[in-house]
Amino acid sequence: MVLKMGRVTSTKIEDGVCLLAVQMDRQGVSESAIPVLSPMSGITYVPEEGDMVALEELYDGRKVCVGVLNRAEFEQPEHGEQEFSFVLDEDTQFSFVKGENGYDVTISTTGSVTIDSDDVSIGEGNEGVVVDLDVSYGEEGVSDVSPVYSENARVD
Repeated sequence: MVLKMGRVTSTKIEDGVCLLAVQMDRQGVSESAIPVLSPMSGITYVPEEGDMVALEELYDGRKVCVGVLNRAEFEQPEHGEQEFSFVLDEDTQFSFVKGENGYDVTISTTGSVTIDSDDVSIGEGNEGVVVDLDVSYGEEGVSDVSPVYSENARVD
């Protein structure tokens, strides 16, 4: 097998697989329909047009993209052994960093975070998450405030 370099000229998703068109490092040579290797089923990564990619040529001449070699345009976090992060831009990351009692997980974004599930648990507790306040009024103003708990989300 031979490792080759190229620059992405276009991308498309076909049957859940990202396929690249790549301008090879030799002038005038281009390749298309190069699949992007994934660490496991269900993960799709789509490089940007212009990204420098590493391609592995298989014994039969087909190529697969085994990685992207660009340096990020923003600061990357420091990592130790067995630490991992997805950093999409300077404000958006998902990281696993070793802490005192296991791994600390960080999710940060300036966009929104959506969790769509029939049942959400945070921690091991059975206490519901407060989603509203029920305010009762008497003759002299507020007489009682009671939390309204979510039925399908709990927090420890």
